[in-house]
Amino acid sequence: IHDDWQRLLPDDPRVDQVAAACRFGLDLVAGAAHVGRLEFRPGGDVLLHPHCHERSLFTSQATEQALRSVPGITLRVLDEGCCGMSGIFGYEAEHYELSVAIAERGLLPAVRAAAPQTAVLATGTSCRAQIGDLSGRRAEHPAVFLADRLLP
Repeated sequence: IHDDWQRLLPDDPRVDQVAAACRFGLDLVAGAAHVGRLEFRPGGDVLLHPHCHERSLFTSQATEQALRSVPGITLRVLDEGCCGMSGIFGYEAEHYELSVAIAERGLLPAVRAAAPQTAVLATGTSCRAQIGDLSGRRAEHPAVFLADRLLP
């Protein structure tokens, strides 16, 4: 809504108002945690791979802030670029080898090097699939990680 509607309806003055009111889900979590409205049980070591789309449109700052609100967390944010999947790109036979090569440039070595107890998080659906398919490690969305640690 924030970005696409502005391109789709450039002459509608309401679009700017709607876009200004839109928030990324983890922005809300980070804000609520910051003012003490959310509390989490302690975390541990976390490896975060932000989605390319997230990095290009804004930053992973909200995701990082939300995760840092978990007490005892040690967060490592990967700056390894694309996971190589890009939707179904990596599943297409003609792109598979390139997809794997991109993932092997940094993402997969970092995931493989992480200790078994380290939570592997990725904001992109296809990123999580790529990590799982090529490393055997389960990656989850940061919102799921946070929800699992939310105190009543």
